[in-house]
Amino acid sequence: MKHLKTLMESVDFTTGRAKDELLLDGQKEKYDRIAVFAGDDFIFAYNYTGRSFKIDTSKFENADVWHFSPVSGISSYVGRVRGNVYAYKKTTTPSEGCKDVVVIIKAADRDKTKT
Repeated sequence: MKHLKTLMESVDFTTGRAKDELLLDGQKEKYDRIAVFAGDDFIFAYNYTGRSFKIDTSKFENADVWHFSPVSGISSYVGRVRGNVYAYKKTTTPSEGCKDVVVIIKAADRDKTKT
């Protein structure tokens, strides 16, 4: 939980809300649920099982994506998304053997954020 707290404190989480409607594909129930939390210039998608999903990134012109391990606190830069959808594919997370991952999507340029 320590690493998740640090992650939440890295953004203005007071502007954030649960935004499950941004999840375009991959949502399940109970333990297979993907939790999406988004603010003005960020989206966090917590994936406990490590399975694939798609998330709507149309609110940003450009967005940078990281995969973050809540177990180790290690993040890996994935790249820049230019488009309306980011598709997370099951991969090795920053902590080898750890399934849960937080996909972090942040506006690359705050001035380019759509309203």
